[in-house]
Amino acid sequence: MTQDIETIGIADLFGPSSPGRDRADARIMAAASGIGFMAVRDFRGDAWLTPERRAQLLRIFALPDTEKQKLLRWNFDRSRKNVYRGWFSLQPTAVSYKEGID
Repeated sequence: MTQDIETIGIADLFGPSSPGRDRADARIMAAASGIGFMAVRDFRGDAWLTPERRAQLLRIFALPDTEKQKLLRWNFDRSRKNVYRGWFSLQPTAVSYKEGID
């Protein structure tokens, strides 16, 4: 079964306690404990992430493997200095089966 990644408006999280804040909090908890992913909107700076800028960010996935290897985190390549942030390659045996950068 395929699940959609939910988009959650989070503006109420930046205000005082309210039913809207409780709803946003509950939706985040449900997404995090369910599929494990969510997209968020309605936060300061979200207007910056236009479709064009999003496409620019996603270009990293099109880089040749030799370029992505230069960005590897330390636990994937012990010669790298970036211990906590960097590229993580696709791991076919991992439950999450994902690649990306953090």
